[in-house]
Amino acid sequence: MKVLLFGFVCFFCSAISVAYAAKHSFSKSLRLKEANSSRQILVPAGQGYTFEILQLGEKEAVIKIYDRSGATLMGEYLVSNSIINDAIQKKIEEGLKASTEGAQAEDKDCCNVSDPQDVREEEKAKLVVTVQEKAPVVVKKPEVVVQDKKIPLPEWRPEYKPPEEKEEDPPPRAETYSGSRTGICGVYQKLLRAGVPREPLAQALMFYDQKKGSSLPSARYLAIADLSQRSSKKRFYLLDIKDGRLVSQEKVSHGGGLAKKGSPGDPNHDGMIDRCGESHKGPDGMTRAGFFKVLDFYMSSSGRYNGWPLVVKKPPRNGMRLMGLSPGVNTNALSQGVVMHEAKYNSAAVGTNMGRSHGCPAFAPGKGAPIMQKLRGGSLFYNYAPKCSSDMGKVYKQVAGWQNFCR
Repeated sequence: MKVLLFGFVCFFCSAISVAYAAKHSFSKSLRLKEANSSRQILVPAGQGYTFEILQLGEKEAVIKIYDRSGATLMGEYLVSNSIINDAIQKKIEEGLKASTEGAQAEDKDCCNVSDPQDVREEEKAKLVVTVQEKAPVVVKKPEVVVQDKKIPLPEWRPEYKPPEEKEEDPPPRAETYSGSRTGICGVYQKLLRAGVPREPLAQALMFYDQKKGSSLPSARYLAIADLSQRSSKKRFYLLDIKDGRLVSQEKVSHGGGLAKKGSPGDPNHDGMIDRCGESHKGPDGMTRAGFFKVLDFYMSSSGRYNGWPLVVKKPPRNGMRLMGLSPGVNTNALSQGVVMHEAKYNSAAVGTNMGRSHGCPAFAPGKGAPIMQKLRGGSLFYNYAPKCSSDMGKVYKQVAGWQNFCR
């Protein structure tokens, strides 16, 4: 008899394990907080979004969210245990019902298993399964005889395993340009005549000329955001360094910083950057100055709910990752989510200041996608912010002697 009861308990433990590891639907719309930041997202009900439980805590659980196509949204989120309990109980009920119906179809006189009843005492849920014996029946191996007994399901909490990171396709290499020292100076003179500001241009070309072939590919395109200008100006310059041509100019946002801290990056929203962020202190919503390597498109889960238009439709992508190349200034930009993107809050910024971003170079809808297409795959981007003197002092050391570039 003890062996039979042990086998029965194991059966229901297995049911809980399957329910825990399964993907669950959202029965109602929820606003969820990201586990490792203050960022929040709104998950609508009935839109095909599902979640998987990663870790159970005393009051909250950590979950991973999937969209209707099965793709994982970036980040891990917190949800109340009451939501988790409802989802797990639903899965257990479905599994028990399926198992019972299958057993009755094979042998109607085997046994009847009632659905688990929801017996909550305050916030703790304990499921009790009642097994009603009609009569001891011998079935094909293994033999099971169950008597009337209330068996409480044992409390079970799995060991947390970090989610596996999915490898992304390697980014494409940017269109290349192989030039000589004489060639780069010719490009410099052409771009000066086209109206590109001298200081950021000389610094960017000097850095590119030093790093091409090592940390940078010999890319055709290069970009500069001159944050010494007001955001109402077209201060983002896309340059063709093969032909020495100014391809386009666009307006671009700078980071305002966290609103709860007074938006220290641009507190009066006058279109001029006042402070940059400190890379080693974690996300602060402010601009990172210095040199960056442009990587490839990606899909931001937070951007999806914060008004980032798609810049690529198939597969859907709404941002472009950046890797910092200025130690102590933007070293952690990639891990802190500093990216290029378009933003709906810049839609009305015609002749006026752009909106303040959370530290990203953000364009008006429809303006950023053509730029990103040319820069993707390893091009150099220079965020020139002379107002951030402490950070820029470190950047200037990377291009020591730039004042004599091509003279």
